[in-house]
Parts: sequence; structure tokens; C-alpha cells
Amino acid sequence: MREGKARLDWRFHILLQFAEIRLRELKRFYDEATTHFKRDFKRLQEEFTEQNTEDSEEMVDYFVDRRDELESLLDLKQEFGIIGLYTMLERFLRLVLGHLRDAGEPIPAETKPWYMDTLKDKFMLVNVKVTQPPFAWTKIKKLQAIRKCIAHEEGWVDKERAKILRTYGLKVKGNEFLKLPDGYFLEAWNLVKDTCRQVIKECQKKPTKAERV
Repeated sequence: MREGKARLDWRFHILLQFAEIRLRELKRFYDEATTHFKRDFKRLQEEFTEQNTEDSEEMVDYFVDRRDELESLLDLKQEFGIIGLYTMLERFLRLVLGHLRDAGEPIPAETKPWYMDTLKDKFMLVNVKVTQPPFAWTKIKKLQAIRKCIAHEEGWVDKERAKILRTYGLKVKGNEFLKLPDGYFLEAWNLVKDTCRQVIKECQKKPTKAERV
């Protein structure tokens, strides 16, 4: 029985290690994007102050366009990061369920990819309630809604999607592009990290099939 428990702990440890490696990669991508934006924006400001723009509407328009390009590029990189975080979370949850099934838990094999709401139901089969504290289910659903908007609509928010996003506290009117709240990538990054760790913590409480016999 001790051997069975050790095998379970070892496999969970590896899953969490791989998840945290991927999280570090996504955080590094975000940090580099932010650093490049600050550097390039500072250069643009310096260039702007060196120019006499009082009598040059074209020059002012040029700098405004450059600023908008830099901000759009930063937004795009943050959106890529959000998609990466959510995709990593779903994949992690699928792997954990597969491991639980291999350990003897009553979880059916996937016949097609399981997504978040199905994953939630499969975890209920082993009494891991990801919709209840200490899990932050509402924040997970918010991340899902934002990811869907980015991945399916390229960030465009129609009136129907705006209603959904507003239920999670996002200030959107509809018929506009989504603007991520300041600091949202880091909020989502911490959410995914904490969720992965909590899932492993809950699953490690469970005895193996050998221990239940």
C-alpha cells in the first residue's frame, strides 16, 4: 500500500512540475513584452520631445500612430499569453484526470477532448469540487470567457458577448474590441498557478485503489 501511494505522489509531482515550467515560460514572455514596450515607448517620447511639432500636424499624427502601434502590439502579446494560460490549465486538468483513471478512479476515457465545464463534472466523480472554495471557479470562468472572445472573435465584443463579459465585472459596451484590464495577465497567471497546485493537493488526499482494498 505504501508503494501505491508513492507512485501516485510521484506522478502528481511530475505533472505539477511540467505545469510550473510552462507557467514560467509564459511569465517570461509577458515580462519581455512589457520590457520591450516600455523601452520603445520611452524612445518614442524622447524622439517626440526632440521634434518641433507645434506647426506640424502630420508629425503629431505620426507620433500618435506610432504610439498606437506599440500599445496594440503589447495588447496582442498579452492576449497570446492569456490563450496560453487557459490552454495550459485545460491540458493540465485532462492529464490529472487521466492519472486518476490510471490509479483506479471511476473516470471514463476521453472519446473527444474535454473542455472546462466537462472537466469540472469529471472531477466531481472523484469528489474534487473545483466549483467551490478554495478554488476560484468564478475567476476561472472569467478567464474562459476572455479566452473565448480572443480566440474565437479575435477580441471583438458583440452585444451578446458583452453581456457575458459584464457578468464577470468587465467594462464593455458591445461592438468594440476587448481591452484587458490593467494587470489582468498577472491575475490570470496567479489564478492558473494556484488552481494547479490546489488540484494536486486535493487529489493527493485520495487513497489509491490498492489502499482502499
